[in-house]
Amino acid sequence: MPEFRQFGGNCGLFESPTYLIRIDNYTHDGIIYWFRALFWDKNNSKTMADMSDLILSNGEIASRGQIAIIFYFIENDIVYVIAPPVGFAYGYKGKGELLIGEKEHFTPSLYEKELVPILMEEIEWAK
Repeated sequence: MPEFRQFGGNCGLFESPTYLIRIDNYTHDGIIYWFRALFWDKNNSKTMADMSDLILSNGEIASRGQIAIIFYFIENDIVYVIAPPVGFAYGYKGKGELLIGEKEHFTPSLYEKELVPILMEEIEWAK
C-alpha cells in the first residue's frame, strides 16, 4: 500500500462532526485498483499533512440509484460506509452520511435499512 500522501486520484474530501475524511484511489494505467479512506480525528491537533488516525483500504463502491453512490470498507467485523452527498460527482452540494456498524448487518444495496450503527453522523464537503 502506498504511503498515505501517495494516491492516484482524490475522490472526495468530507467532514463530519468527528472526522475529516479523504477518499482516494490507487490507479495504474487508468484502471482503479482500490479505494482508500483516511480519517483524521478533528479533536487531535493534527493537519492532513500528519499521519491519519485511521486508514482503510480495499474499499468498494456501490450504487444508490442513478446519481448516488456509497463507498464502503470492511475491516475485521466492522463496516465503514461513506455516503457522499447525492450527486456529489456532479458537484451537487448537500449532506451525506458516515455510518460505522457491524459487518453481519451489512448489504451494500440495503445498508440504510439493515446496518445497525455504532456511529452515524452527517458529512458534508470539507471547507
